[in-house]
Amino acid sequence: MTTNPIEQIGGLTSSANVPKADIVAWGKGRVAQVLADVSELRSTTLAGQNAVQVKSLKQAYYIDVADTTTADDGVSCIVSADGFRFKPAKLLPTGNIVGDSDAQTLTNKAIDGGSNTLTNIAIASLAAIGAATLLGNPAAAGAPAEEFSIQSLAELLTPHFASDFILAYDHTSGQFRKIAPKTLVPEGSVDTIAALKGTDKTSRARMQVNGYYTLGDCRPRVYWYDSTDTTSSDNGGTIIVATDGARWKLIGPVSVKMFGARDNGTDQTTAVTTALNYAATTGVPLDFDGAIFSVTQVVITGKSGLRFGRGGLVGLAGSATDSILTFINCVDVTFYDHFSINGNYNTNYSYGLHGYTTGAGQSVQYFNLTNVIFNACKIGWAFGSTSRSDDTISEINFFGGRTYGCPGIGIGIGKNTVVNTHGCTWQSDFGTSPGSWGSLPNIGLEAKGATLNINGGELLYVLNTTGSLTAITGLSSGTGNVYGNINVKDAVVECANMLASTGAAGVLSPSGGAINFSGCRTVFTTDVVGGSVQLEASFAGRVTIVGNSGFSVNARTQWNINAVSNTTAIITTDMQSFGVNCLQGYAGLNGGAQQIVIDGDCAAWTASTPTVTAQSGTITTLGTCAASYLRSGKSVEYTFDIQITTAGTAAQAIKVSLPFPAKAGKNFVGAVYEYDTAGAAGTAAINPTVNDANNVYIRNASGGSFFANGRKVTGTIKYEMA
Repeated sequence: MTTNPIEQIGGLTSSANVPKADIVAWGKGRVAQVLADVSELRSTTLAGQNAVQVKSLKQAYYIDVADTTTADDGVSCIVSADGFRFKPAKLLPTGNIVGDSDAQTLTNKAIDGGSNTLTNIAIASLAAIGAATLLGNPAAAGAPAEEFSIQSLAELLTPHFASDFILAYDHTSGQFRKIAPKTLVPEGSVDTIAALKGTDKTSRARMQVNGYYTLGDCRPRVYWYDSTDTTSSDNGGTIIVATDGARWKLIGPVSVKMFGARDNGTDQTTAVTTALNYAATTGVPLDFDGAIFSVTQVVITGKSGLRFGRGGLVGLAGSATDSILTFINCVDVTFYDHFSINGNYNTNYSYGLHGYTTGAGQSVQYFNLTNVIFNACKIGWAFGSTSRSDDTISEINFFGGRTYGCPGIGIGIGKNTVVNTHGCTWQSDFGTSPGSWGSLPNIGLEAKGATLNINGGELLYVLNTTGSLTAITGLSSGTGNVYGNINVKDAVVECANMLASTGAAGVLSPSGGAINFSGCRTVFTTDVVGGSVQLEASFAGRVTIVGNSGFSVNARTQWNINAVSNTTAIITTDMQSFGVNCLQGYAGLNGGAQQIVIDGDCAAWTASTPTVTAQSGTITTLGTCAASYLRSGKSVEYTFDIQITTAGTAAQAIKVSLPFPAKAGKNFVGAVYEYDTAGAAGTAAINPTVNDANNVYIRNASGGSFFANGRKVTGTIKYEMA
């Protein structure tokens, strides 16, 4: 049995004093010194020190006293202040990545290049291998190397940068070979991509790059030399072609800065577009480094499976441009972990974000946008186009996120366009805009033949004194012209102008269309001239505003829903949806084919003051005249009390004004009584023969006049509205 080395310091017993020199010598030989970083190792004299721990690299290094020539690269060899070479405790294998280590045969293997996964892999094999990244395409020996992920039991798709192992496919043996863990220790270090391009491929197999253009302008990452690849093009990010022809390939997660993008205010359109296209092609998530990049227009065409987030774009266009970020014929796109699109009050852009199709059989579908922020855009987002109005633009989902400084929040265009928002704060305003920006026309949310579903969140339209918070507009379609649909549910709505409106905009006789608000908390800050909801004469759809609560800051006198000159719109509301200080129930409605107030029969009677005149002659003096009505749909029940103080020359029938015009050709139903101050009473006849839509004519029971001083008339009638 060997005594513990610490017991042998200086050859003395444990009870003896130990010379300092003996303790130092023992410590250098037996204890690894912990150094903060490479710089501290380089600045420290370490003669006799057998081992050190470099904290920043999380790596143990041993002194190589036989080596006096190897250059210091900061990773595989670090030289101390007194010239000693320290090297990693374990150097990983170099050379061809295929076949370096244990062969592992995966049974029932098949490749799915569309989703970059290996499918139908035996569970036993998965247990043996674990989640892994595949280098090399088993579909064809001549195919370029690609990165895939094994489908594990716990995750549907294991990101390639989270892999536990690297697998390489050997076409000769038909086996996958498990090689080193993903955390490959680099064999050298350079500061820039330019320096990587100058690296001798025969001297290193893996290199750490600590910047892109300069040290620190991009996160450190590792590239490996693929000796089997002599043809791949340099994409500026994941594949770097060196001056000696070597293809250096990125290991690990991908970010926009790794493709050379700079967040310095200059145009980065090319680098950002390249990075997004790479991410879409490979299915690898793309990180925007928490930075904002300036671009003119980024266009992504025909891609699927794109995942990106944690950053943003700001527009630089100097001429008319559709949008800052454009998706054409794309499906399955995910924005994650916050992303911002800033129009910078640039009127050259129509939209911040636009997704649309360009040909038959194309679609834009399955977009999930989480916490996306639109700022200073004329219109924040748009999906669809008038040129392809029948194409499928659907399953567009916003989760959280907001707009501000945008007169237009968003627009859906197309008969088959559906956009859903969940818990978003959609604010329409002009922000801190210069001159012309503040004069732009503004519609908050517009459905041009499309369907917009707003679920929860906030709709804020309190800083605009013109325009409409929501609007459904007409669309010319190959299968028939249509209005759009807007459904708002369970949202907080604050509005300083029109809540909703319709507009055909030159489209001939569009059909359908719906405006629905339910379960919302509403606040109205102005008495909008013409009404809170304004419908044009040609609109033949439905407006349903029920189950809401709220108030107006000041008493309102304008209509809640105004369908003036409209005889086709079907309007449904209730007694409380427009809230305190607003006209209630039918009193707030004007026009339309039907005006149905839910629970209207349970409402209180509405008081009114009738106009009373004689069919011929003049009543000299009227006493107290009062009336009230109760309306349910097109049916009106009307009660009145009239006192004639001095009859004067009045003759024939008494004319009592109606609260709502009566339908032509329809009779009144009811009873009227006349009596005098002495208490005499009798029945009076309602004259059904005089067709006056605005008055009811009343005669006495014999059909004659009953005008007399002190005479009173009271009655209740029912009739159908016009």
